[in-house]
Amino acid sequence: MDKNSNQRTMKTRKTNENELFLCLQFQVGRMVTPLMMSFIEQEVPESFSLRVGTGLHKASNSFWCRSIPCQVGLHVRKLTVAHFNKSPESIYMIGVQLKNGVGRYSDTRLVLIFPRFVVDNRSSQNIKISQRCYANSFFDAKAEATHLSLPPSCSLPFHWSRLDKDQLLCVRTSSAWSGGFPIDNVDSFHVNTRYFSRRPLLNGNFKRILISR
Repeated sequence: MDKNSNQRTMKTRKTNENELFLCLQFQVGRMVTPLMMSFIEQEVPESFSLRVGTGLHKASNSFWCRSIPCQVGLHVRKLTVAHFNKSPESIYMIGVQLKNGVGRYSDTRLVLIFPRFVVDNRSSQNIKISQRCYANSFFDAKAEATHLSLPPSCSLPFHWSRLDKDQLLCVRTSSAWSGGFPIDNVDSFHVNTRYFSRRPLLNGNFKRILISR
C-alpha cells in the first residue's frame, strides 16, 4: 500500500526489468488499490526493491534501491533519478513499514510505503518551506522551483532537493526565511521570521516547530 504522493515501482529480488509484473497504472501512480504480490522462487530469501515510476520525471532514468527484506520492521531507502539533461539527481527518501495482517489476513504481509518527511501547516498563515541551500533572499527561478507552499491546514510530503547540501529546513511567512533547522529527530522549538530589515514582526513572528514520528 503506497501512502506516498509520488509514483513507485516494485520488483522482487530475481525479477528482470523486462519481466516486471506491474501494469502501467502503477508505473504512473494512478492505481489506488493495494498491489497483490507473491514471490516466484521459494528457495531464495524473500526481498524486494523499489524505484520511482516512469510518470514522474520525463527524460530520466530511475534506479532500484537497495533490497528490502520481507520481515516485520521499518526501513528507510533512497530512490534516485538521473536526468538526461545533466541536472542534479532527484533524490526521494521514503519509509517502508512491513507488518502482519490481522484476522482473515493473518498470513498476509502488509508493505506500507510513505514519505520520510511530511510537513503539516497548523498555523493560520500561508507558509513556504525550503532546504536552506535554496532559501535565498533574492529571486532565483531555480531555487523557487524547489519551494513548497502550504496554506493553513495543509500537509505535504517533503524531500530534500540536494542530499549533498546541509539537510536543514527553512520556513518563511513574510519576506525573509527563518534560520535552518534539522528535522531528523523528535523535537519542539520556536523559529523567528523577519523582514529584510531583520526587525522582528510585531505579531506572530515566532512559529512553533514540532517534529514527531
